[in-house]
Amino acid sequence: MDVIQFYDDQAECSLQGIFRQANLKDKHIPKINLIPNPANESVEIYFKGYQIGLCRLLVSNTMKKKILTIDFDCSNEFYKLNTSKLSPGIYSIEFIINNIHIGTEKLVIVR
Repeated sequence: MDVIQFYDDQAECSLQGIFRQANLKDKHIPKINLIPNPANESVEIYFKGYQIGLCRLLVSNTMKKKILTIDFDCSNEFYKLNTSKLSPGIYSIEFIINNIHIGTEKLVIVR
């Protein structure tokens, strides 16, 4: 007769050599929020997660033309982007941390 045991305790499972597979895609990837979006004169960019090193923001228009490149220290977990000189429209903001592309967010500028 086969005996099947179920453990719901992480410590007990570890002792028995039973491990859950980690979802590594979500670990250490920053959560990025643009507030407000749509923006007028400025947008606050918040990073939640693991950030050590250099952050780079690449701001592009809808024609994929690079408008701005901004470098700053990731440990701040915050950057206030002055959008007053940007024309109203839709922009892409690429997030690069330590030369690794993290993601792209859309930013809408309204006046």
